[in-house]
Amino acid sequence: MIELGSALLGCGIGIEAGVFTLDDADALLAAPWAKAIHRVLVEVIFEHDDHEAVRLARAIDERVAVLGRPRLWHGDARANWAVVDAGLAAGCDVRVGLEDTLIDRDRGPAPANAAQVAKTIGTHS
Repeated sequence: MIELGSALLGCGIGIEAGVFTLDDADALLAAPWAKAIHRVLVEVIFEHDDHEAVRLARAIDERVAVLGRPRLWHGDARANWAVVDAGLAAGCDVRVGLEDTLIDRDRGPAPANAAQVAKTIGTHS
């Protein structure tokens, strides 16, 4: 990871660092180029319990906040909605759609990406 990050930055390519666990957060913070990244993705995609996914997102976010970089939160499956809601409440960017949100808030199949974005905006406006 260290070598890749150094090579990317050496070529003028910005880094958007995906952090899945607290160990990942620690590894990012230990990287010599950590403060040069553009954004941290708080990617809580292996935790599907709403409460635990939000708890992990908050813990990761708190750990990487020292970098002073923007953070984008997203989760997976049904728990993505809890992570998105908590991320917006925390003032972070969020992501819905793509492969993250195949299950809607009502536990049925999620609508297309544009409808998910519209629902998210409608819920938080």
